[in-house]
Amino acid sequence: PNADFGYSYNYDYEDDAIDRALQECRRYSSACELKQTFRNVCVSVAKASNGAMGWSWGFGRGQDDRNALQTCRENRGPDCHL
Repeated sequence: PNADFGYSYNYDYEDDAIDRALQECRRYSSACELKQTFRNVCVSVAKASNGAMGWSWGFGRGQDDRNALQTCRENRGPDCHL
């Protein structure tokens, strides 16, 4: 898995938010693609030094953090952090 990602928030239009998130990702990777869009929800993202990552949303911050870390570890992340 590749931990390069981009995000954006507080945009009035979804297309603008997508453009910004992809622009951020492309600073680090040429293999960026849209995975998901969100509205009025918190998202937790965990990543590791070897490129493993995990993310979660919609369960509440504590559970989202745990789910993101667990998914990162399942993706063979040795040192996952939020």
